[in-house]
Amino acid sequence: MSHIVRPGETISSFSHESRVGGKGANQAVAIVRAGGKATLYGTIGSDGLWIRDRLEEWHVDVDNLLVSEVGFGPYNTKARY
Repeated sequence: MSHIVRPGETISSFSHESRVGGKGANQAVAIVRAGGKATLYGTIGSDGLWIRDRLEEWHVDVDNLLVSEVGFGPYNTKARY
């Protein structure tokens, strides 16, 4: 940014970046990286399939994540370690 945004001012961004995160996902990845096994249970929206794919690449068990066509956000999950 060229300056601090003033109250009431709107500026445009030049880019956007989405990353995997959230308490359950972060903990699951940490467990796997430490040599353990982690499984996520819950439901993800179809707009969050990229999150499931990334977690799977990181060896988190995502077999119990259901996909919902309702657009309620990327995911609502419970973790089991």
